[in-house]
Amino acid sequence: MPAINLRLSARLLEETDRLCDEIYSSRSQFIRASILRNIDICRNVEQPAIREFYRKRIPDPNLH
Repeated sequence: MPAINLRLSARLLEETDRLCDEIYSSRSQFIRASILRNIDICRNVEQPAIREFYRKRIPDPNLH
């Protein structure tokens, strides 16, 4: 499996570790789940909203 190197502030890492302890998750499992959740939000919420925003801004060439 490919690896990535993340630079996190000490405060963010401490908060992540504290939460991982609370939910009985490893740091890697937590970060993977967070990335998957963000990908899902981008695909299903943000991208459609951005497309709709630009669709309304660009004139429809078929209306002329």
